[in-house]
Amino acid sequence: MVKERPSKEELERLYWEEGMSQRKVAKKYRMSDNTLICLMNKLNIKRRKTGGSPERSPWPNFESWKAYGVERGYELSNPENVKKGNKEERSWYNKGSKKRWILKFDFNRMRLDGKWEEFQEWERYGLEREFNKRNLNSLRNSENAEERSWYCKGNKKKWFPKFEFAGLKRKKRSVKSGQWKDLQFALQQAKLFLEKHPEYEELPRARIMYRLGVFTLGHAIYTYHGGFPVFRQLLNEYMGRTSVIDQPSLLEQYIGGEND
Repeated sequence: MVKERPSKEELERLYWEEGMSQRKVAKKYRMSDNTLICLMNKLNIKRRKTGGSPERSPWPNFESWKAYGVERGYELSNPENVKKGNKEERSWYNKGSKKRWILKFDFNRMRLDGKWEEFQEWERYGLEREFNKRNLNSLRNSENAEERSWYCKGNKKKWFPKFEFAGLKRKKRSVKSGQWKDLQFALQQAKLFLEKHPEYEELPRARIMYRLGVFTLGHAIYTYHGGFPVFRQLLNEYMGRTSVIDQPSLLEQYIGGEND
């Protein structure tokens, strides 16, 4: 007669949730300790450290697991935040995920539509608590469930662009559209750059300019004004640094060529 072997769920319940020793579990199913160990390895069931006292799961059933989560306000959180939280939060989440209790837990993601229905309510709540002086990451990863809930709602409704965060204030455009195509304007901006960075005798390479945050000027030089070698010569003439003998001015050629 073939002995009936316990399922993975049954072994985990006896060994981890009820805290039974391997010997007691083996005796219950009339198998040797070695046979039980082989079976646990085959089913990918982790074993307690040798010599360690059996640790009972703090959540032996759904009710105790749910009560723990509600007591700590997890129902107001996004489950992803709990999953990536501290050790205790991760342990709680993993247990619920393993037991599929997560599907029955009333997370904030399922209740967001009932809170802050209008942008004005959401905005007022954030301003009253000075969220506008915070950055998004501090709210998303906050230990406060209500702050995470507020973040999730704004993210879901795409309200963030309309909320004046301290780090997201948009700068007004100081340059008119198409102005970088104008050679005189580009030369003027390049001159200002050199005055601001006296450590450079001439316009540096594009890589250096990009590293310094001067993206638009570098893009304009490449796109509209012949590339850096040509533009450097134009800039030197514009600033009166060179004189070309017996040759028409490169700047005059460049400008004149636009009218040919």
